[in-house]
Amino acid sequence: MARDQYGLKAVGTNAHQWYMAGQGLGYVPLSHTNAFMLDAWVKEYRGENGMALTDCLGTDHFLKDFDMYHSKLWDGVRNDSGDPFEWGDKMIRHYEKYRIDPKTKTLLFSNSLDFELANKLYAYFKGRVKVAFGIGTFLTGVQKFESSWGEEVKPLNIVFKMTRCNGKPVAKLSDDAGKGLCEDAEYIDYLMKTVNVYS
Repeated sequence: MARDQYGLKAVGTNAHQWYMAGQGLGYVPLSHTNAFMLDAWVKEYRGENGMALTDCLGTDHFLKDFDMYHSKLWDGVRNDSGDPFEWGDKMIRHYEKYRIDPKTKTLLFSNSLDFELANKLYAYFKGRVKVAFGIGTFLTGVQKFESSWGEEVKPLNIVFKMTRCNGKPVAKLSDDAGKGLCEDAEYIDYLMKTVNVYS
């Protein structure tokens, strides 16, 4: 990938919408959409944008499909929910299970980051694995201000997620209880049962 005038490398990653779209295809079993969409991404990008998002159906479910082939093939994985320290340790163990040196892989952290947390994560994982950081809302959203009425206003949520694909409901199951997303209660219940049975 091209480097800009500051020598910074752009790191590509897939998004929740990619995996959510897999749920709406209609010809892939819901329990296998992670595997199908991982394969489709690899065929499309041929090695570019090699960071896989782990939490659309929960990290534990993702790791069932992130087998030795995918673990070796992808540059790394992205954390977007759950405790980032626990998640990182889990990913290191996952790579070691497949005899992959974690120091050859990147953990990209992007869950509610600020510079203080990024520094703590860097220090914790230093020498064990490569790390990268996606700091979004903290840099692009207004952090805190008071309205003309004197009340504190929270920053805007600038994250978008898919709710339907091909006329079918889709969902995000998160490692954080409050970050899941679905507008169809029956579908989310069915998806959770499907994922739990497969996992």
